Amino acid sequence: MGTGAGGESVPKMLQSIPNFRILIYNGDLDTVCDFLGDAWHVSALAKQLHMQSTNRVQWSFRNQLAGFVQRYYNNRTAIDVLTVKVGSRKSFEEEKIDEAREYLNFIAF
Repeated sequence: MGTGAGGESVPKMLQSIPNFRILIYNGDLDTVCDFLGDAWHVSALAKQLHMQSTNRVQWSFRNQLAGFVQRYYNNRTAIDVLTVKVGSRKSFEEEKIDEAREYLNFIAF
């Protein structure tokens, strides 16, 4: 890491705060904040912090595919990288309120 947004401050912050949870989400059709770029960025950060990862798996809402999620974790931090099917980040925030609430409940302590 070391360059770009967050620089060295993000790894230091994640190493110093216990039980820190992060959700990174993108719409699968979002062209401004695309899911691949965010997934690659988080993967690089996870390697730097010696985090383990789960496989990328589907998540559902009302028995329909809602997107995909992958978790990176260690004993201090969990980062979920989430995609929202057929949408953008903005639509998830403004139009897919039920789906957003469902996922936020899933990751809640």
